[in-house]
Amino acid sequence: MDRAVQLVYEATVTWFGSLPELVRIVIALLGIILAGAVYLARAVKKIEQGDIGMRLWWGRVILRYDKSLSPEELARQKKIDRSFTDKGQAAVYGRPRYYSAGWRQGVPIGHKWKIENGRDRPIELDAQNIVHKSAGRWDGRRLASPWVNIEIDDMYPFVYKKSDPIAFIKGVANTALSVVLADYEPADISISTQEISAEFMTIVAPDLATIGVKATSLQLGPVLVMASEGWTAQAIASLKPEDIESVLEQFSTPKELDGSLTE
Repeated sequence: MDRAVQLVYEATVTWFGSLPELVRIVIALLGIILAGAVYLARAVKKIEQGDIGMRLWWGRVILRYDKSLSPEELARQKKIDRSFTDKGQAAVYGRPRYYSAGWRQGVPIGHKWKIENGRDRPIELDAQNIVHKSAGRWDGRRLASPWVNIEIDDMYPFVYKKSDPIAFIKGVANTALSVVLADYEPADISISTQEISAEFMTIVAPDLATIGVKATSLQLGPVLVMASEGWTAQAIASLKPEDIESVLEQFSTPKELDGSLTE
């Protein structure tokens, strides 16, 4: 095989040397132009409007540190970060440089790009049932499709901190929303959306910050009344036996109850 390659190489050199000088110059120029085009194609990356780019070196994140740190503190931070990055986890102290929209340059072979959508994005949450007893009667509301809008504030931990950041966001948001709604009467949900949103934002902020995300708004969606939206049976099934009778008292006739249960 090596002999065949050598023969091809020698034949190519002999053929090229037999060409007129002007032709050799043109071929050389074309080769330089082609090599330059390939280099540019591999060296530059276009980041679309609204996206965030992070440049990697041979697949590893290029971490940067505060230049004002003492040599001892810098060494300490790098040592701690290395214990995480060696396991494919996010560093604690170092952060990469982020690139916004535009053409960005790198080394063709060594540099790779990680690009994430930096736009506001909605995360759909689980449905929420709110059932309270007031003045001897049961009342309920259902939030069938609440959602939270989130924005990436720090791309690096969002990509590397959790294996599934969206699932983490949903877990944090679902728990926070349940906690907030527990303090409200069902009938007050529709008129208290701003207060609910403000409390929700306060609760989720610390946990979401750990993965570089911030919540920008909370949408409760339609607030469905228990007796008119066909989920009364689900609410009754979740009650204690002694409480069921007080729920049934809300319906003036068996026909009204049957209609609610079968909607």
